Amino acid sequence: MDIAEKIHVFSRILLFVLLTTPVYSYLTFYLVYPVICVLPVGAYPYTYLLDVFYAIVIGLFLGILIESLQEIFLVIIVSSFLGYILAIVYQAFPYFLYGYSLYISDIVIMRFVEYSWLVFIIYPMMGIIGGLIGGYIRDKLED
Repeated sequence: MDIAEKIHVFSRILLFVLLTTPVYSYLTFYLVYPVICVLPVGAYPYTYLLDVFYAIVIGLFLGILIESLQEIFLVIIVSSFLGYILAIVYQAFPYFLYGYSLYISDIVIMRFVEYSWLVFIIYPMMGIIGGLIGGYIRDKLED
């Protein structure tokens, strides 16, 4: 594999990571703060179930668009991790915006992590299942 192919693979992975990271971060932020969010993604009591569904759907689309299962796995792991970190940044942004950076404490961040730590496990697991289903659909469409 020469340098041009490696750069092409890396740029494709980076593109999909950049496209899926905001989706994961919005879903995580919506799980913790459903009242603040502008776009409703479902009813509040069912947000964990909807996160499972959306993680499978994201993996399904990635499985259809990306050929290699290793690349799908890498995109899902990196984008779910970066999405989780970006959701924490979303949560802390009003404190910095209004100059209350002294009041953003570890307690606020730990409260966010307390309510949302399970999605950090759900996104990769269900995303891989969706990626396998998407790969199967892609293979059937190519035949």
